[in-house]
Amino acid sequence: MGRIIGVINVVWAKSGPKIYVHRIGHGYFLLRVTNPKILSRTCWNIAGAPMFVAPWSPDFSPEEAPLTSAVVPVEMRNVPYFLFNKESLNRLATAIG
Repeated sequence: MGRIIGVINVVWAKSGPKIYVHRIGHGYFLLRVTNPKILSRTCWNIAGAPMFVAPWSPDFSPEEAPLTSAVVPVEMRNVPYFLFNKESLNRLATAIG
């Protein structure tokens, strides 16, 4: 938890108040932030762990079903120029998973 707090405060609290982290279960944390810029992205990578961000809702429940899928950006390097078309890139992405 200390590592998560340290990384989050370095990344997100540069120009605003500190972020408060509450452990709500094994591997689950609830964060309180006041900087609206943090909500500009819904997925972050913090200390090697995926962090999903959403505005507070009174309907939040940590017992909800676990995440089953996520959009993950992939950088494909050294792809030949002639493969830069929709069909070829779709095939490469499918091979990645």
